[in-house]
Amino acid sequence: MEYQLLAVDMDGTLLNSAKKISKGNIVAINKALDAGKHVVICTGRGMGELKEFLPMFPKMRYVLSENGGCIYDIQEKKAVFQLELDKDVTETVLHYAEQRDIMPQILMKGTPVMTRSHVDNLSHFSMAHYSGAYRSYGCLVGNAYEYYRQSGQPAEKICLYHTSAEARNQTYTDIRHLPVTAVFSEVTSLEITPLGVDKGKGLQQLCEHLRIFMPQTIAIGDSLNDESVLRKAGLSVAVDNADTEIKEICDHIVASNDDDGVAEAIENWLLGYIAKS
Repeated sequence: MEYQLLAVDMDGTLLNSAKKISKGNIVAINKALDAGKHVVICTGRGMGELKEFLPMFPKMRYVLSENGGCIYDIQEKKAVFQLELDKDVTETVLHYAEQRDIMPQILMKGTPVMTRSHVDNLSHFSMAHYSGAYRSYGCLVGNAYEYYRQSGQPAEKICLYHTSAEARNQTYTDIRHLPVTAVFSEVTSLEITPLGVDKGKGLQQLCEHLRIFMPQTIAIGDSLNDESVLRKAGLSVAVDNADTEIKEICDHIVASNDDDGVAEAIENWLLGYIAKS
């Protein structure tokens, strides 16, 4: 099979432990783009969280952001597809979080809005490694709940960061009746998007837009919010640091996110055409 498109997760996959993209991965992605292949960032992040990375890939055309809730055309600078959370559902989720020791991150117009005091205390939510990133691209305000309510803007996605995985699991149990898609991410995060949104469906929509058959696609990821796209793609690849559950469903395992696993996948399958099994 000659593959035409690689969908690559960001955090834990393309980004290393320092939240940077290695030179090896940058070279491999640009080599594939120069060869006429599609390399698509497939992430839970909003577009505002990708500004520092996109200039590294001048020929990249599309991003699947917000866990598949947005397909963004980089060259045209507009969304080809965009979903938003229902206002009443958003209020229900935020009211729930407001009563608990939870840090909300509310994505509006592709930019994450966070309460400044929460970002000053990220270790409390097991998210200290994002301190620099959040201060770089986040919209830090006195109170994220009040900011959302006063803005009049819809939310595209909400991340709820907890003090423990157990607390995150309890939130999932308590809100699972709502018409949303909720998936685990990081150590304590629950990512909430409009009902039916997932990376796999986002990839399928993009492939229809590009007239590429799903068997011609590769997906590479590391965590549970990547499961849908890994199951949909023609070839599924896990980085070595991936969750055990993710490794078990993938066709291949490559080096970790700290050892250019994405470059290995590109050379082996997007450019090298090694057999699936």
